[in-house]
Amino acid sequence: MLGDRIFITCYSGYAVPGSAGGDIDALKRHVICLNRADGKPMWTNTVEATLPEQAKVRDHGYAGSRR
Repeated sequence: MLGDRIFITCYSGYAVPGSAGGDIDALKRHVICLNRADGKPMWTNTVEATLPEQAKVRDHGYAGSRR
C-alpha cells in the first residue's frame, strides 16, 4: 500500500491453481494498482516472464520476482 493505492502482483498462463498446467511460454506477470477507497482498478501492467523460470514454485507461484 502506498497512500491511496494498493499494489498486487499475480500471474497467468502457466501453473495456475485449479486449471490445466498450461504452457511455460504463456507465463505472464501482472501488477495491478487498486484504489484504496473503493477497490476499483486504477491500472494494470502485464509483463512477459523472463525464461527459463524455476520448474516448480511452491510459496508464491510466479507472482514474486526471483531476481
